[in-house]
Order: sequence, then structure tokens, then C-alpha cells
Amino acid sequence: MGILIAAGDSSAIVSYEWKSFPYGMSKNLYESLDGLIDLESPLWSGMADIVDSFAYGGKRYCYPYRIATNYALNYNREALREYSLPGLYDLYMEGSWTWDRFK
Repeated sequence: MGILIAAGDSSAIVSYEWKSFPYGMSKNLYESLDGLIDLESPLWSGMADIVDSFAYGGKRYCYPYRIATNYALNYNREALREYSLPGLYDLYMEGSWTWDRFK
């Protein structure tokens, strides 16, 4: 594949991985999706900024349709109660949770 990339004639099919951005775009491994997807459609509501973050050279290559959190914050609720500290979830629901307050 390296020879094809060097010649500016990369493969027709490649797998996509998050690490591919922007390297794969810079090597011409991916086609721009500009003009194929209507960001004004309700399907893409609220995603324009995310899609734009995958632009390379003024063209869009990836259209994520949702964002999912892949991490969690674990804590000992009983220990907080034992020390008369507010629960983190309660702070979150009140709109007063911050990292400083967590510390």
C-alpha cells in the first residue's frame, strides 16, 4: 500500500480507525464526504461542530451521528455520608457539581 500512497493512487477500500485522522486524510486514503450528507437535516441536529472537527484541508471526512461517554467516575457514597459530605450525584442534580467541589 505504501507504493500506492507514494504514487498518489491509494487503495479503494481501507478500514477506518480513530487514529487514522488526520494521517489517513493527508495520505489520500479517504474520500471527502462533502456534498453527500446534509448537515441541515434534523438527523444531524447539534452535530455540525463535531463534524467540523473532523475537517482536514477544508473538507469533511467523518460524520459522527452521536457522542457517547466512555468513562465513569466511581466514588464511595457511604464514605461521603460518614463525613457528612454531600453526594456527588446530588450536587450534579442541583447543578453545583464541579471538579473543585469534588476535590
